[in-house]
Amino acid sequence: MFDFSKKIPSLDGIRAFAVLLVLISHAGYGHIVPGGFGVTLFFFLSGYLITFLLLKEFKSHGKISKSNFFMRRALRILPPLFFVLLVFYGVDYLLKNSFSYDFLGVCSQLFFFYNYYEIFVGGDVLSGTGVLWSLAVEEHYYALFPFVFALIFSLDNRAPEKLFLWLLVFLVLLVFLWRCYLYFDLSITGDRIYFSTDTRVDSILFGAILSVLVYEKRIDDCSILYLRDYVCLFVALIMVLASFLIRDDAFRWTLRFTVQGLALIIFFYYAVFYSTNPIFRIFNWVPIQVIGVLSYTIYLVHAIFLHFLKEYMAMEEGLLLALCSFALSFFVALSMYIWVEKPFAAIKTKFN
Repeated sequence: MFDFSKKIPSLDGIRAFAVLLVLISHAGYGHIVPGGFGVTLFFFLSGYLITFLLLKEFKSHGKISKSNFFMRRALRILPPLFFVLLVFYGVDYLLKNSFSYDFLGVCSQLFFFYNYYEIFVGGDVLSGTGVLWSLAVEEHYYALFPFVFALIFSLDNRAPEKLFLWLLVFLVLLVFLWRCYLYFDLSITGDRIYFSTDTRVDSILFGAILSVLVYEKRIDDCSILYLRDYVCLFVALIMVLASFLIRDDAFRWTLRFTVQGLALIIFFYYAVFYSTNPIFRIFNWVPIQVIGVLSYTIYLVHAIFLHFLKEYMAMEEGLLLALCSFALSFFVALSMYIWVEKPFAAIKTKFN
């Protein structure tokens, strides 16, 4: 059912880890489980993988097809999203015999501007669909990314990847400075910084930076780590832990995402290129990889099930709620993988 032969090692395992962080956090453990870091992992992974695929396409053909890129993204993102929204809004309507939600809010979820809608407008949407803010951030990025990529790589330059890398670094620095301006000059915190594309897109850019740095490196089954490698991984771990433990507002709303992005560059490098090392072997365990393959739909539906279980089954936040939500989300995700995602994935191959 699941073909892992053509996948980059460890990435599905990391997806599984990310979605479990988010689910457990939302189930009532947000005070000890960093669900927001799970979203940052998704951002970084997306930036790394999409950039890797475009670099591979450019290296093979000397150009990229923007139309094919958008078709691939649409066939991957839209079918599960539209199906989930249609089914769960429909079920909620049948249970309540009314539709009390804000029409603009629902449209913002369908057309990927929910993050800004939530910040500047606000209104009732189906409980559990608030996670779609992160999908909006990604789609805003990818609406522009192929055009910038194609422009840089079309220049008469012997090393366009270096120019592209410097552009990515500049944009990461720009986003960090923009957060600093919002916080220190305008005293803005909260949703405006956490949900906005203009303040969170650097988590995707960091993934793109790693992809440019290593896209010519062959992905072998490396397993041996030396002392310097363990030191690098330890530094990355300390940086991530510091991003959780430092509670100072100035750090949390400005530097936190930058520190996490730098740490993830180190972590992802080793997780991908040393995937058979015992440290990273868990990410290649088949059950974990299966969760990773289903992670997109699990992410879409898990919070909806949390809401339904609390409202209609009177479940309290805790372990039982997390397990029930995961079981239901996994079942729905597996069903959608078979009946929705796989058929559209077959169509998507025509645009590779």
